[in-house]
Amino acid sequence: MTIEKRTRPIFLVYPHNRLKLQLKIPELSDGYQLRTYQVGDEANLAKLLASEGWESGEVHINEFLDHVLPEGLFFVVHEETGKVVSTASALHHPSSPHWHFQFGGDIGYVITLPEHRGKGIGYTVSTAATARLIQAGYRNIRVVTNDHRLSALKIYLKIGFVPFLYTEDSEERWSKICSNLNWSFTPNEWVKPDKQRID
Repeated sequence: MTIEKRTRPIFLVYPHNRLKLQLKIPELSDGYQLRTYQVGDEANLAKLLASEGWESGEVHINEFLDHVLPEGLFFVVHEETGKVVSTASALHHPSSPHWHFQFGGDIGYVITLPEHRGKGIGYTVSTAATARLIQAGYRNIRVVTNDHRLSALKIYLKIGFVPFLYTEDSEERWSKICSNLNWSFTPNEWVKPDKQRID
């Protein structure tokens, strides 16, 4: 396997047959509050991005915010300290036809600070972002991530996303992921480039 193939991202898509189902946003643990973007949150977002080693400069933040749906940038606040500890976004992010996601939306920049993980926070903000895209009428909803982000991958699978098998090595990669997550490996039920959705 070449380096190029190993580093290709992992894609998941939200099945069309789930779009009409009500996606309930899970309640947070006591001591945490879910809210959307407020004026001045750029600094909070920058800190969360920097914690994951992502670009967090002013230009990057502004470019990112240009893609966020209204009421589509979610934060979780630790009530005792008032600190923003998690985020996820509903993004308008249409791609090239190669990816089969024209006029699509992404779940992006899902981050939870390490000391607040393991409490279902990432699951809640990711579900909220997914629900926002569904509410806005998006039909092609995806997530782009990497093989090693196992906690995030499990969250997306729990929400209802399914793998998009777009490369010849996708099944092999997902076999390892599912084994690590103790998740069912069912590639015949997943989406391929010639089957862009599950109807």
